[in-house]
Order: sequence, then structure tokens, then C-alpha cells
Amino acid sequence: MAEMTLMDWLTIAEAAKRLETSERTIERRIAAGDIETRPRRREGKRPETVCYPRDIAKLMPPLHIAGGEEACGEIMPVPRSGLETIGGALARWGILSSRRSGKCWLTLTEASETSGLSVRFLRRLIRSGQILAVRDRAWKIDRMSLETWQPRGEGDSRDNAAGPLALLAGGEA
Repeated sequence: MAEMTLMDWLTIAEAAKRLETSERTIERRIAAGDIETRPRRREGKRPETVCYPRDIAKLMPPLHIAGGEEACGEIMPVPRSGLETIGGALARWGILSSRRSGKCWLTLTEASETSGLSVRFLRRLIRSGQILAVRDRAWKIDRMSLETWQPRGEGDSRDNAAGPLALLAGGEA
């Protein structure tokens, strides 16, 4: 096995990017003794502080395989706290692709184009809890939730029971 040189070690900025945290947090972890560092010489510049890659790897959150089509069969991080949702973790880690064609999470515009429903109507479905969505700078709608959405009862005109999604499913307006 090849010996690891200081060129293989990560800068503080690289470590922060890999752990998806701030450089200041990395500096705190260094001060606490969680991360081993060394100075790496640079020609014509001051030495830069580099971090031992195995220490960074130990600080990475654990991963597990999400089962079933609901999670698109992708590897996703375990949430760090009970307050963090799986959707938030997916958005934070950028795991939005699926084995199926398309993405697991759609923007409001993409969901509108895919389903034929208006953006305004999709927002109403999100507010009422009829489709799953997360807020990641903008609303992201779960594709499975949108594809499996069923209109409420026949007489509920407020929710457009015979709306565009019914037409997509082959129903009649």
C-alpha cells in the first residue's frame, strides 16, 4: 500500500466542503483534538494547514441504503437529529437522482410541467398536506407523492376533483 504524503491531506476548506460545514467548525474540531493537522509547505507562500483524511472520514455521518422505490433506492445519510427530515437530508446532501428516469424531487415549475397542474394549485396541495414537499430555498415536491396523488371526493370542487391529473391518468374531465 502506498504511503500517504501531505499532498494527500485535505486543506481546511476541502475538509469543510467534504463535511458540508464551515471552515470555522473545522478549526473548532482541530482545537478540540478531533482532527490531526500538519503544516504543508508551499513555494513562495506561507505553509497551509492540512487535515488528516482519515480523521475527516471518521467525522462523516453514517450512510445507509434506503429501501424500496419510495426512496428511489439511493444511498442517503441518516439524519443527525430528530428535527431533521429525510427530505432535508436528501436536499442537503444533493442526493436527488433516482434509478428510475427523472428526479425524486421536482421544483414547483417542474412539477407543474410534469403533471399539468398549476403552480398555484400545487401550493394549495402542499399547504393541505396532500402531497409531500420540502422547503430547500424553494419548494421541492416528491415525485412519487405527486404521481400517486388522488383527488378528494367527487363533490369537492375546491380541490378540482376532475383536474388535469385525472386527465393524465386517463380519466375524463
